[in-house]
Amino acid sequence: MRSVTSWSNALRKNLRKSSELIDYVNRTRLTITTTAKQREIARLARLISEIELGLTLLQTIAPSDPSLAVSTLLTGYRYPAQSLNRSGNWRLVQNARFYLVRRKGRLWEKSLVEYMELPESLRGFSLNSKYESAQQILTSLYPQRHQLYRDTLLITPEHRQYSFKAATEGDWNEKVRNKGRAPEEVPIAIPQAVAELASQDPSVFARTRNASNPPLTVSIEQLHEAACEMDLQLASKGHRSENYSDRLSAINFQFYCEEANDFRE
Repeated sequence: MRSVTSWSNALRKNLRKSSELIDYVNRTRLTITTTAKQREIARLARLISEIELGLTLLQTIAPSDPSLAVSTLLTGYRYPAQSLNRSGNWRLVQNARFYLVRRKGRLWEKSLVEYMELPESLRGFSLNSKYESAQQILTSLYPQRHQLYRDTLLITPEHRQYSFKAATEGDWNEKVRNKGRAPEEVPIAIPQAVAELASQDPSVFARTRNASNPPLTVSIEQLHEAACEMDLQLASKGHRSENYSDRLSAINFQFYCEEANDFRE
C-alpha cells in the first residue's frame, strides 16, 4: 500500500476549519448528528482536494477536454493520444492513479457532480457541467493549492509502513465481510506452533519487477500448453474444471473464422 492522502493534509485541515465548509454542511445536512457533520466535513474536504488534483491533471494533459475525461485517464490504459506520447505526461497520469484510487470508474463522475454543487468559494476550479473543461480560479482558502496539485503530480507516493501486533495462542474472533454484507464474527483457534512463528524473523520479499519490462511474444501452441497444464492442476486439486484448453481452442477457431471472412470480403 502507498501513502495517498498525506500530500493533502494541510489543505484538508484548512478546509475542515473554514467557516464556508462548516456553514455549508450545517445548511444542507440538517438532520444528521454533530458527529456525523464532522465526518461529512472531513469527507467533503477530501473530495475537494482529490477532484481538484484530477482537474489539474487534465488541465496539464488535455486542457480542452471535458472534465469527465479524467475518468478515462484513471483507467490506466495508454490511449493513442498525442498528449500521452510524452513520457512526462504519462508519468503524471500514473502518479494520479495512485492518489485518486477512490475516484476511479463511475465514482469520478459521481464525485465531480457533487463537487459542482459546492459553493464556488470552496473551490479552486469553476465548472458548471461535467462536459465542460474546468477553469482555474483564485481562492482565499489555501490559495497555494494549485501549486500543491502540480507538485504532487510530479511525485510517486511512497509506500506506507504498517506495524501490527501478532495474535497469541488461544481462541479469537475475527470479523469477516462478504460482498458488502454486515460483518460476521468467525471463531479462530491459534495453536502454539503457529503463534511461535510470530517471534521468528519476518519473511523477506525479493523484488522481481524491473524498471522496464521487454515485450514478450507467446505462440498459440505455448498458450495451449499452459491452458492444458492449468486444467490438470485444477483437476489434481479437486477443483471444478474451467476447461481452459477448450475455451482457448474456441477463441482460436473464432479468430481464424473472422480472418477468413475478412479475406473473402
